[in-house]
Amino acid sequence: MKFIEDITDFIFVEHKPEKADIIFIPGGNQGAIALPASELFRQGYAPYILPSGRFSKPVGHCTIPGYETEWEFLRDILVEQGVLPEAILREQQATFT
Repeated sequence: MKFIEDITDFIFVEHKPEKADIIFIPGGNQGAIALPASELFRQGYAPYILPSGRFSKPVGHCTIPGYETEWEFLRDILVEQGVLPEAILREQQATFT
């Protein structure tokens, strides 16, 4: 049915990655978002990654055990995934990315 195919194409849009100056990761306590970013970095899509985040403003502190900021948490995941520390830019003031 053409109608269902058209709806499916509209809802499930996929874009191939393109080269960029920076890969941006919004802040948060879910580290899974750092995994595709590290993969894109290793594949050469960008020379830098910018994880963002201090903590959630309504909570008032970082809820990730052992971390002062969400940025530190994301940085550690990126380094574990093979991203060079010097390629990770710092933004650790945002409370609403």
